[in-house]
Amino acid sequence: MHAKLLLGFILGTASIAIWPESPPDALLLLGAILSPLAAIRPSLRLTSALVFGASLAGLAAAPRIAVWDALGEERREFFFDATIMGLPDSSGPALRFEARVAEADPLIRGGIVRLAWYGRNAEQGPRAGERWRFQARLAAPRGRVNPGGFDGERLALERGIVATGTVRSGERLSPAAPRSIEARRERLADAIADLGPGSGGALLRALAVGDRRALDEGLWELLRATGTSHLMAISGLHIGLAAGLGAALAGIILRFSPGLALILPSRHFALLLALPAAAFYAALAGFAVPTRRALFMLLAAAIALAVRRGFQPFRVLLLAASLVLVLDPLAVIGASFWLSVAGVAILLAFVPPEEGPAGLRLARAQAALSLAMAPLAAIWFGAIPIAGFLANLIAVPWVGAVSVPLGLLGALGELCVPGGGRWLFAVSGFSLELLARLLAFLADLRFALWPVGNPDAVALGLAMLGSLILLAPRGLPGRPLGLPLFLPLLFPPAEHLAPGTLAVRMFDVGQGTAVLVSTPDIVLLYDTGPRSGAFDAGERIVVPALRALRIRRLDWIVVSHGDADHAGGLEAVRRAYPEARLFASGIPGAEPCLAGQRFLQGSTALLWLHPPAWMPDLRNESSCVLRIEHKNASVLLPGDIGLIVEGRLLRERPGDLRAEVVLVPHHGSRRSSSPDFVKTVKARHALISAAHGNPFGHPAPEVVKRWRQSGATVHATACGMIELVYREGSGWERRAARASNPRIWRRPCPSAFAPG
Repeated sequence: MHAKLLLGFILGTASIAIWPESPPDALLLLGAILSPLAAIRPSLRLTSALVFGASLAGLAAAPRIAVWDALGEERREFFFDATIMGLPDSSGPALRFEARVAEADPLIRGGIVRLAWYGRNAEQGPRAGERWRFQARLAAPRGRVNPGGFDGERLALERGIVATGTVRSGERLSPAAPRSIEARRERLADAIADLGPGSGGALLRALAVGDRRALDEGLWELLRATGTSHLMAISGLHIGLAAGLGAALAGIILRFSPGLALILPSRHFALLLALPAAAFYAALAGFAVPTRRALFMLLAAAIALAVRRGFQPFRVLLLAASLVLVLDPLAVIGASFWLSVAGVAILLAFVPPEEGPAGLRLARAQAALSLAMAPLAAIWFGAIPIAGFLANLIAVPWVGAVSVPLGLLGALGELCVPGGGRWLFAVSGFSLELLARLLAFLADLRFALWPVGNPDAVALGLAMLGSLILLAPRGLPGRPLGLPLFLPLLFPPAEHLAPGTLAVRMFDVGQGTAVLVSTPDIVLLYDTGPRSGAFDAGERIVVPALRALRIRRLDWIVVSHGDADHAGGLEAVRRAYPEARLFASGIPGAEPCLAGQRFLQGSTALLWLHPPAWMPDLRNESSCVLRIEHKNASVLLPGDIGLIVEGRLLRERPGDLRAEVVLVPHHGSRRSSSPDFVKTVKARHALISAAHGNPFGHPAPEVVKRWRQSGATVHATACGMIELVYREGSGWERRAARASNPRIWRRPCPSAFAPG
């Protein structure tokens, strides 16, 4: 097939990533039917490929989004039978797993649901491959929307998840078939876990069977800092290694039985063993999405090698990528598809096969990948792993030559004879333990991971041009001039507010609080988001958002009180911004926020209203209450205070409560926001930070109504990050992340808080 048509199809499919909403199904179906017919005319072929790709992606997304729309915003009760997919995760406060629905309401039948079962552990709950009957409350998938943050709704669309929810009750209907893939994966994961705790065993479980449950936040941070997290996603590199082991085995067999080459050419014989070896590894990984894509690409390359007809590496790459998208069109919205395709393209373009030592060829390949992939790492992850070149130079051959082969042989031995792979697992795990220690050393180096925030198109374009110049043939003069083109990406300008400007950003952290207040004089973070189990909002949401907003410094970190939904992310934020002054109530080592203290920073005044010096730590009621004023703009941040403290402030400091922007106390609880408090504050904008559909009923409808009746516009994090910016002379501007950056997979703001 012509390369231009393949490229057109891929780009057409990729267009879904920028659609604000889905076109009508009839239009998509018409495009899918008519575009191949229009391709009869040569002049329309490229356009037809684009339209066909876009239509195919839209048709793949339409039924999933239709289920989301039908489920609506509220959780509904469902009874259904389902088969457990993958390996359930018990690392947090709930047992979490995915299941494919069988017998159920037609709305969710055949779909994948992601479930959380509180009060159950791995021994009590479902296991891979089992069939269960559940009673669960389900709703459409809904993630958090922040700059620089993880997009859970995009992942749900990519993976075909039609609903998420919590299990009310469950009954096991049948165990997993002993010889099923899922049962064998779980058996292998348990065999590796029996070796004991440690980084080596956790990494081996991820590499051998795609089980990443044991990778804690510390290990993930280590992998991200060294640019080696791709090693834990079983994809192109690992599938290629497995195929290489199969081909090597074929070579050994042919050496001892050369007569086989008379029956089947050696190249075909090698493929005959390489493809099953790769498929075996893919099965151990649970045929995860990246694994399937890598297997498809290997299959396309194998066919091209076998037929040896017009074998052009780039055309094979385009054919393989197109095959992936025909079978799984929504793979195009995931990072792994683009990173794997780009990685192979870079190797083909800039690392031609050359004579020379294997170590030198590996170094050249890794240098090319590190340079050319830097802009993509900035797009997807908001940071560039500077230590990645050296780390991968060590880790890739280490994993490829030692850890993965030993792990695969151990898995094969364990499947044949229980306990037969134990010593191979032990050696492989030890090799990974040593690797983890080496990576930890590299991660501790200064500037190992270089955050770049949310880079603009100009900086990315210049960095890509710089990569091309630096990787150009050696004879090209001026190659070092490519280095300065990386400077706009590596050193983006910090946020600079004009005089008379005050910005308030309330991050979407779920059931918790994190509010950034910025003026030309001070940058202050009020609360750091929640922490629950392995989820740390400071690490996952707040720090990435601050970097995406190009916040180079934090002057103050204020923790209203010590509850986990307000102080959970503190450690991560302090690691990223160690120079910030810490004020808190109930946090050892922090400066106290004592009522009556006043700070003046340039044109910005900060006044503590609560708690008084004599007050003991009463958690919510001891929340730091802070008023910030800049020029004619003012913000009131009251934490989780309730009616009693509100009454005290109304008696003692009514004049200091007036503010144009207020963080609604205690997430909009009924036990806060008394009528007199609301009337006295007289806010123009009321901010509510609460998880959508949380079990506490926050915000209470009567509280929302009370603030609206007072004249305030009520904003909630159910609409994503809320941004309010005051500019002297022009007043307040407002923006909600969900409404201002719509995507086909992004659920709209709840009707109660949709921007008017």
